[in-house]
Amino acid sequence: NRFVWDMRYPKPTNIPGRPATAIQPIAKPGRYQVKLTVDGFDQIREFELHMNPNEPYTREQTDERFEFWMDLYDNVETSSQNVLAALKIKEDVNARVERMKESGARNSKVKAAEKQAAIVAELVDRYEATFVPTGRTLAEIINLPAKIFTKMIWLHNMMEVTEGPVTQSMRDVYTQLNEERDEANLDYKKNISEAMEKFESVSG
Repeated sequence: NRFVWDMRYPKPTNIPGRPATAIQPIAKPGRYQVKLTVDGFDQIREFELHMNPNEPYTREQTDERFEFWMDLYDNVETSSQNVLAALKIKEDVNARVERMKESGARNSKVKAAEKQAAIVAELVDRYEATFVPTGRTLAEIINLPAKIFTKMIWLHNMMEVTEGPVTQSMRDVYTQLNEERDEANLDYKKNISEAMEKFESVSG
């Protein structure tokens, strides 16, 4: 039996139906463990990843570079989970409207719930579109403005093709992207809270 490790972290969680955010940092030099479990018995071996002896940069610079890369990676994973939670809200709201219809609720009440559910859906869709391209076709996706995850992939690609320390311009771009993320989160949380309160009042 053989397992080949490419020294990369797995891709962040994908948002269904959207382009994958292919950010996979390369493990930094250091000691690691591999564990094989057979019939409940664990076999563990240690191994070490070494820096390229021809690398002109210090271990401190390499660790700092990895820290930036992992922060980018964790950032995308957290935001992906937030978007998935928002999509679940939209799904649940639409399901509740369908159950109202099936239960024989008054038409006026169903209409009010549908109207508010549409508002919830619009908020969720706008939040999702802040992070990932949401076009229906490849042509639409290509022609959409770059989204937060798209720009984060650009930073990842810079890490792929350069070996030196993270530049100040890369840090500046990342700071701006984090500001856009925070603004989107605050706007969504405020508006979705109000929209859900109204939905509860018309559907309860």
